Amino acid sequence: MDSQGAYYVRVDWDKSRALWGNFNTNITANEFAQYNRTLYGAQLVYRTPTLTSYGDHQNLLTVFASEAQSAAGHNQFRATGGSLYYLRETDLVVGSEKLWIEIRERNSTQVVERYSLRAGVDYEIDYYQGRIILSQPLSQIAQRMSPSIIQDQPLQGDDVYLLADYEYVPDDFNFDNMVAGVRGKTWLGDHVGIGATLIDEERDADDYTLRGVDVTLRASKGTYIKGEYAESDASQARGGYVSADGGLTFTEQSALAGNTEREGKATGIEARVDIGELTDFDSNGEVSAWRKERDAGFSSSRDDTGLKTRDQGVRGRWAISPDLQLSARSRELETVGSSSDITHSVQLDGAINERWSAGVEVQRSEYAASGADDEDATLTGARVSYLWREKTTLYGKAQTVIESTDAYEDNNQYGAGVSSHINDRLTLGGEVIRGDRGDGLVLRTDYLVSDRASINVAAGFGDGADSQIGANYQMDNGLNLYGTYAETTADNNEEKSTLTVGQRKKFANATEVFFENQLSDQNDQAGLTHVFGVDHGLNEHLAVTLSLQKSTLEQEAADNISRNAATAGLRYKRDRLKASTRLEYRRDRATLNTTQWLTANALEWKQTRDYRWLGRLNHSFTNNDDTDLDEARFTEASIGFAYRPALNDRFNLLARLSYVYDLPSSGQNTTATDERAWVLATEAAYALTPRWEIGGKVAGKKGEVRQQRATGPWFDSTARFYAARLRYHLLFQWDVLGEYRWLEAVEDETVRSGALVAVYRHLGDHVKLGLGFNFTDFNDDLTNLDYDNRGWFLDVTAKY
Repeated sequence: MDSQGAYYVRVDWDKSRALWGNFNTNITANEFAQYNRTLYGAQLVYRTPTLTSYGDHQNLLTVFASEAQSAAGHNQFRATGGSLYYLRETDLVVGSEKLWIEIRERNSTQVVERYSLRAGVDYEIDYYQGRIILSQPLSQIAQRMSPSIIQDQPLQGDDVYLLADYEYVPDDFNFDNMVAGVRGKTWLGDHVGIGATLIDEERDADDYTLRGVDVTLRASKGTYIKGEYAESDASQARGGYVSADGGLTFTEQSALAGNTEREGKATGIEARVDIGELTDFDSNGEVSAWRKERDAGFSSSRDDTGLKTRDQGVRGRWAISPDLQLSARSRELETVGSSSDITHSVQLDGAINERWSAGVEVQRSEYAASGADDEDATLTGARVSYLWREKTTLYGKAQTVIESTDAYEDNNQYGAGVSSHINDRLTLGGEVIRGDRGDGLVLRTDYLVSDRASINVAAGFGDGADSQIGANYQMDNGLNLYGTYAETTADNNEEKSTLTVGQRKKFANATEVFFENQLSDQNDQAGLTHVFGVDHGLNEHLAVTLSLQKSTLEQEAADNISRNAATAGLRYKRDRLKASTRLEYRRDRATLNTTQWLTANALEWKQTRDYRWLGRLNHSFTNNDDTDLDEARFTEASIGFAYRPALNDRFNLLARLSYVYDLPSSGQNTTATDERAWVLATEAAYALTPRWEIGGKVAGKKGEVRQQRATGPWFDSTARFYAARLRYHLLFQWDVLGEYRWLEAVEDETVRSGALVAVYRHLGDHVKLGLGFNFTDFNDDLTNLDYDNRGWFLDVTAKY
């Protein structure tokens, strides 16, 4: 039953619903007035069946009220190159998490795209330990979900964030506090939408209020203007924390943390034009512009930095023809009293004819920070390719600083090269480079994997030469999409890594390449991340993945992080067998020097039509390289068996054997103890007759716990659980259910028992009504033995 309390009632009609039980507030349509929590109480969501011509409900109203059973937590994680993330809090409310990915403009709160993650598909979560394992490294999921963004502009690793909203119960929580809210929006015809939001939370010392209004003027589906205004009192999330290392360390999200007198407002306007919708051009493209201001005291689930910011800009892309694309961007981010970062760029790429292709970009950057000299520069770069003979291409490239201040280090560079096809698969080439940050010679070889896909290796000699490995894709019009991981000793002989990349592409031979792109002059700026990855199908059953990441993250409140990360994996699928394995490595060099390993493995085998096996093994350890102690460690291993006869399903059996070892991250605010344990559980049901069904569950845990993290003695922890269930199918769609539970804690020499009785009635095909009483004060998974949900419960579900 989806309820933290004793009652659950839900009625659905059309696209609307009313319920009493657990619900998600899901107020996320706006950027500022967001409130995204899982609560227990009453909720009404009303949507008129009538839609606008663009698919919006003509009217929308959400109202909720709750006597809060938990506190809200909000964590933000910068992409680490891996898939393991520790939440700040542990012992979460089951099912309360909301996870999503945000892709942001560099050094900006401007969100380019946002994507929700799905439990069991994109991630798995351990509620007790507050631990998330993604199905792939975070940057790879962002690349997979956002192919259009990758085509439009660079997607740089440290601009990818994992955001998590969840519920937990802190030690000092007051269960008498009320939470209420309302969100409404109406469309006046097809083109004008007006919305308003009001949230009110009662707290012991700092009641939280959020108020907001928004107006949308829409000319067509992809062309609109939207304005927002919001104001808040106090901080929304008690657990607003940010982590740059996957949850090993946290900093409070707001610079005003702990200030209960805070208040502020936020305003924003955004406009977007779909060129194809408003013009007669036979092409696609769009232009968008925005201006946003936030006071230091403003707080919502997403915005709680404690800094006053102004963010404005414009960006656009236009596919002038199939062979020519123009893109431009201009952005200004000001952190009032601290820094200002302004960037303008224009880029044009295309094929001139069958032999000539070219690309050119101009960029202007202006960066000013308190107490430092301004770093301003105007750069331009260009590349020209010429198909000299059938198998030989000549090219030249140049990058130059047109104008700069004294604090900006010049980075003029020129190069010329040749590439020649020796045979159908092998290509050799060379390139000469001369520049302010070093000269060099590069010898290169490319190998053609298929008609379109190739891998390449380059050996560089000299201060200005790179050594690299990458993948290339040759388009029909002669343009290359490429991804390379490079090592260079340029810039005063200081060794650096550079990743130069193009677009994501799926090849006909089941190979997929994803990568990120940036100008070389940005290598010294804060938060640069370089990622390269390949997903290749070796055959129709087996696929291999590989990704590499090297980054340097500059943090204002902490030392820089120098990071290297790598991931390798295999996937196998054939008939009745599915298996996957993944190995991840990450090394951070900062105030906290760590090395982290993770392996994630899964197996599913349908032995026959009736028998199925499931297996899982996840193991990770994070070592403090200075102290040689564990910063975090866990093991999850399980094997499960299911017997579900397809032709005669009178008898069904489930069984699982699990092993767990948990040492929480040193950065978590945890009340959970260190634990290592074996758990064996089996459950069965048997239909004696068409009306009578019996069932039961037997489980046992043999383990050890210790009260202090990573230190102290281990104490035995043994528990046994038994349950017997009897169900009787009455006439006229009535069911009677009775269950008796018995739990023994061996070391405590305590025994708890209880029963659950219920009566259910199916009213046609749409309504199910249940009434019962739960006498138990523990759950059946042997994790949280203090779970208490005793009392009467009412379960009503209706759908029309």
